[in-house]
Amino acid sequence: MKKGENVRQMIIKETGNQNIQLVECDLADFDSIRNCAKSLETASPQIKQIDLLILNAGLVTTKRSTTKQGHEMMIGTMALGHALLIHLLLPKVAPGSRVVFVSSMAHKWGKIDLNDIELEKAKFNPMYAYANAKLIELHFARALAKYLRQQGSDITVNNVHPGAGASNHVLSLFYGILY
Repeated sequence: MKKGENVRQMIIKETGNQNIQLVECDLADFDSIRNCAKSLETASPQIKQIDLLILNAGLVTTKRSTTKQGHEMMIGTMALGHALLIHLLLPKVAPGSRVVFVSSMAHKWGKIDLNDIELEKAKFNPMYAYANAKLIELHFARALAKYLRQQGSDITVNNVHPGAGASNHVLSLFYGILY
C-alpha cells in the first residue's frame, strides 16, 4: 500500500484533485477482491460510476504456486481475479466507458489443456503458465465484449499489449526456462 499511497500523493499533486482514493485489492485472493468491491460501494459512496477500468495484473512465478483459493497463481490472478473483479464492478461501469485488459503477446504461446487447466499434471513451465493465463484473460475479455453487446451496452472492452520490457517478469520467465 505504500507504493500506492505514493502514487496517490503524486496524482493529487499533479492534478490538484484531493478526492483520490486508494483501495487495497489482492487479485490473488477472492476475499480481498470482494472486500475491494464492497469498500468501493460502502466506504466510497461518492464514487457513483467508473468511467475507465484498467485491469493490469501481471506476475510470473518460477515455481507452481497457488492462490488462497487453490488456483494456479498466474491463472488465479490474471484471469480469474480479473473476471471476479469486473463481475463485481460492472454495475458501476458507466455507459460509454471502457474496460481495458492489459494483456501480452505471450498469449500466442498459450495452449489450454482442458484436462489440466490449473497445470497440476504437467511439469510446470513459467512461460507456458503465463501464456495460458493471458490467453484465458483474452478469451474472457472477448466473451465480456460479446455479452455487453448482446445486452445493448455501449461499454467498450479492449485488450492491449503494452510491449515488452526488461522487467522482473521477463527475467523471471527466462530464469524459469533456463533453470
